[in-house]
Formats: sequence, C-alpha cells, structure tokens
Amino acid sequence: MLLLVLVPTFAPGSIHVITRDFGVLNPCTIHSPNISLVDTDRNVQMASFANTVIISGSYLPTPSPCGRCAYNVTFVGTSLECTPDPSYDFSDFKNSSTEFSIYRGTLDINAPAFLTVATRGGTFSSPTGARAVRCIAYSTLHTVGLWHDAISRIDPRHSTPLTKLDFKIPDRQIQLDGLSAFAAALGLALNGIVTYNASDSSIVSRLPVPFSPFFHTEDQNITDIAFSWPDMETTLPSLMQNLTFSLLSRQFHARESGTYFTQSPGLCWTTQPMYEYTTWRLLTPYGMGWGATAVWLVVGFWHVGRNGRERDLTFLNLVEGLDMAPKSKHKRRGHRRAS
Repeated sequence: MLLLVLVPTFAPGSIHVITRDFGVLNPCTIHSPNISLVDTDRNVQMASFANTVIISGSYLPTPSPCGRCAYNVTFVGTSLECTPDPSYDFSDFKNSSTEFSIYRGTLDINAPAFLTVATRGGTFSSPTGARAVRCIAYSTLHTVGLWHDAISRIDPRHSTPLTKLDFKIPDRQIQLDGLSAFAAALGLALNGIVTYNASDSSIVSRLPVPFSPFFHTEDQNITDIAFSWPDMETTLPSLMQNLTFSLLSRQFHARESGTYFTQSPGLCWTTQPMYEYTTWRLLTPYGMGWGATAVWLVVGFWHVGRNGRERDLTFLNLVEGLDMAPKSKHKRRGHRRAS
C-alpha cells in the first residue's frame, strides 16, 4: 500500500501539455481577394485607405478567419517599379528667404512614368541630397503568407510582374479593372508639394507625407532644422505593396452585394495542444506497483499451494474456515476432566 504514495507524487509530473505554434496541417478554405470585384468608384474611400497606408507605414489590419492559424494566399494586385530620374528639373523647388521646398510629387497618367517624386534634404541654410525617381505601375501576381496569432502579419513570399498598366484609357475602364485605380489612389495621395516655412518653423502641405514614418526632421539649433528622406526607389514600391496587401483587410466595398473574396480549398497550419509524456516518471510508480503486486501474488499462491487445501467458496466452507478457537478450548477442558 505504501507504494501507492508514489503514484500521486511522480505520475502527475510525467504529462505535459505543449502547444506548438502552427505545427498542425489541416485542410481549410482559402479566401483570396479579387480586385476586379472591388468597388473602386468610391474615390473617398480609396483616398482614405491610401492616406492611412502612408501615415501608418503599413497595410490595414487583417482579421483572422480561423483563430490561430497560418496559410498562403495568391492574388493579383498592383506594384510599382521606381528608377532614378537624372533629368528631373529642380528649378521649381522654392528656396527663398523664408520658404524651402523639400518634396514634390507629380501624377501624370499621360507620361511614360505615371508618378514622379523628388525630394531634398539637408537644412534650410544648406540644402543637400536632391534626388528624383519615376515610377511605372504593373499588374502583379502576389503570393503572401498570413499569420494570425495575438496579432496578424503578412509575409511576402514572391511577386511576379505581369503587364504594365496603361492609364491612357477611358476613366470608366480604369475603374473597372481596379488595378489602375489602386495605383492612381496612391499617386493622388503623393501628388503635391511639401514646403518648410522658416519664419515660423512649420511644415506647409496638404499631403500625408510629412506625417509619415519615412519623413524625418532633427533640430540643429534654435533656427535651423535638418530634413532627411529614405531611398524612394524602395519606399514607394513598399507603399504600393502595403496598399495592395490592404485588400486582405476586408475593409473595401464589393462592387456588388456580397464579398470581393473568392474561396478555394487549401491547407492551413493551426495551433493545437498536444500531450508529451516523460516515460520514466510515468512508468516508475506504476511499474513498481505492478511488480510488487506480482511478487505478492506469487508468494501467496506458493503458500496456498503448500499449506492450504482446495475447496469451493460456499458460505458453509467460509464459516468453517473461520477461527474456532473458543470451541477448541472447550474440548480441551473436557478432556482434562476425563483424565
């Protein structure tokens, strides 16, 4: 019986519940956005999403359709390819006694490059780093991995440009294909001027660009501020990618009633609890108990075989097997009197 104390002592610690993140592969339904089903006629909504992407520096939050899970999605969206523009004319940049131009974006759907962005850094007293890039938009096949846990994230797998987007078509067709509308929405959000006013040390612009994470300022002294910009060859394509990935947020309106997502069978990685056993902790207490039980059974059978006799377990035989010591004592007293 004392061996039973080992069971509650050692056995509970032999079983552990572990959770392996995204370690179980299960069949599931994959929801892929179809940009042709998005109602891009909602210009205010498109502008709002483009501004949000620029200010946040990221895509719109993506809800989880399956709790804690991960899966891959392939869909057609828009991408940008930006290259340096060495022929850009910076003469339009203001550099007066009070105003200092630091950014200019130009959207021109009739030009070979539909978007041109020029930036200038340095300080008001010593401007430096004037650069310009021109961008071409493409329809692109995107494959991404979606991870839904405490927060959701999108990991780009690979992108394959398909065709260059042609803006020299009727406006209605631009709206219908959706791809050009996404590029135009970002271009409109970047179209304009950012100026620094030295008289009151303020940034003058109606654009979201000065409030974005890729625009940096640093105080040099009481009267001067330094401005810096990232490499626009990579920053602008990243913004376009984030706007395209925002399709996965489900916040866009469908052109017709319903959804702009299509469904297809696929595989999802999920997170499920699993049990892990520590073999020696589990087998030691039970093994010792089983071993002791077997030993006592062998000893018991050996004693029964040596000293006992076989009988059936009727009630009478059980009574006869009881200790009849008082009766035996009475017989012994009678025998003494007779002698």
